[in-house]
Amino acid sequence: MKQRYVDGQTHDQVRAKTEKRDAAFEQWIGGVSSGGGVGSRRYIVVSDCHTPGYAPWSLEKSFRDLSELAHLVKGYQLVEHVSDLTAPRL
Repeated sequence: MKQRYVDGQTHDQVRAKTEKRDAAFEQWIGGVSSGGGVGSRRYIVVSDCHTPGYAPWSLEKSFRDLSELAHLVKGYQLVEHVSDLTAPRL
């Protein structure tokens, strides 16, 4: 029996949509990068918390220590999770 995914789709249907999405992002990034902008762009798919840098503890550290990220969560409370991300810094 085939495992069903979102909206009752098969793995092949979900994979086809994922590949279409990835191609659209890669095409867009290629256009932006070739347009003379500053720096290079890349598209990376993070599929789970086992990707280096995306474990919950690692994300919490990044959002606490990097000012570019810290301002994104300032003032928010995390639901059903104890974290020091939103605690005031002393």
